[in-house]
Amino acid sequence: MEQANELAAACCVEKTQVRSPPVCPNSATRGRSVSWETVAALTSGPLPLKTAYLVCEDPDCDVVYFSVDGRSVVNRSNVRHLPLAKAGLQGQACFCFDHRLTDILDEIDRGRQSRIVESIRTATREKKCACSVRNPTGRCCLGDIKKALAHANSTKGA
Repeated sequence: MEQANELAAACCVEKTQVRSPPVCPNSATRGRSVSWETVAALTSGPLPLKTAYLVCEDPDCDVVYFSVDGRSVVNRSNVRHLPLAKAGLQGQACFCFDHRLTDILDEIDRGRQSRIVESIRTATREKKCACSVRNPTGRCCLGDIKKALAHANSTKGA
């Protein structure tokens, strides 16, 4: 009976222990998961360690990718493209079809719905993209574009 109680206690303790999410070793910003294939495709120089990576989207941080285990960090100077969150308004918005955020904003400023965003949506639906290896976040750019446009619109009147 005593052994059963010890096992139950160990089980309950294990379940209540919560691991804190991995954060960037430089900025302490919580990272977002990205595949090793994305990191390898966009890193210049030797291939990074084959392990689990996260992307740091803090615009002021020099770190772009860091490994979950803390053994590997990839800085701005060692990547081909920066995520939109780090590049700002002048940055690449869509890496598959080579669109800049400023081009999308120009269309909207001229009072038109963005044909660029619609063309990205169409091409994505038709599976003509390769976001997992072209976009530094390893995800489709449309979510990042939407956030960046909302941010640009909110700061316009300020």
